[in-house]
Amino acid sequence: MEDAKQIALCALTGAFIDRDPRVVERYFAPDYIQHNPAIPNGPKAIAEFIANLSKDFSYEPGMAVAEGNLVMVHGRYVGFGPKPMIAVDIFRVANGKVAEHRMCFRKKCLSQRPRAAIPCFKSLERGEVPSRKNAMTTQEADVGPKAALTTPNDLNPSAVRDLTGALNVLLADMFALYLKTKNFHWHMSGPHFRDYHLLLDEQGDQLFAATDAIAERVRKIGGTTLHSTGHIGRLQRIRDNDAEYVIPTVMLVELARDNKQLAARMRETHELCDQHGDVASASLLEN
Repeated sequence: MEDAKQIALCALTGAFIDRDPRVVERYFAPDYIQHNPAIPNGPKAIAEFIANLSKDFSYEPGMAVAEGNLVMVHGRYVGFGPKPMIAVDIFRVANGKVAEHRMCFRKKCLSQRPRAAIPCFKSLERGEVPSRKNAMTTQEADVGPKAALTTPNDLNPSAVRDLTGALNVLLADMFALYLKTKNFHWHMSGPHFRDYHLLLDEQGDQLFAATDAIAERVRKIGGTTLHSTGHIGRLQRIRDNDAEYVIPTVMLVELARDNKQLAARMRETHELCDQHGDVASASLLEN
């Protein structure tokens, strides 16, 4: 199952970046409470809000923190008014869905990189004004007739939802661990360079080889899988390491810890597959 932070981020990005109306049913509770006088309670109001967003509107998430079922996301909105807006969205998550939302914001914020501070958002760090051109939706892309993505199977909708969420998070972890392994492979040094370099190359190949089978399985049960590196970043639980230099032994210790965590999460996903009677997905994880 997705944790509270993942649910809140998927709700935000699905609504304000992807502008996907399906996010309402997937991530908002039927009795959703909205503490905003301009927006009524209930998921229907969110669907209408998404449909009425202007073409100039954009959203960029920043830091997200969670404690229990409460999540706070620092974000930047452009297009709600004449000036960009920095906001903190506060969510209460219950039973796998957003149950309540509060928001605090300041209307005026810097549109260019500040001189004496590190920017909170990547677009400001690059000196850009956020736009939607880097988050193209299916409505904007020239994809021809829309193909139905549903896949016939005997799993009930709640099982498809739970399994899709768990497998996609696991897939994001695998991609994150693959890139981290390759990062350490590329930046290996020291007297054991050759042995460690080849070891990590082999491990990286094994991780990458597993990703396609999991993504294909998500599609076979009727779900949709990862779309982009941004999607991976929103779901991954494996922590990145962007340090300029990492001691080789520290690399190995860190990767051992990450692989141990990945194995534990694979067992958790396996248990979920057993609960829903998805023998094929469980077998895939075993192999």
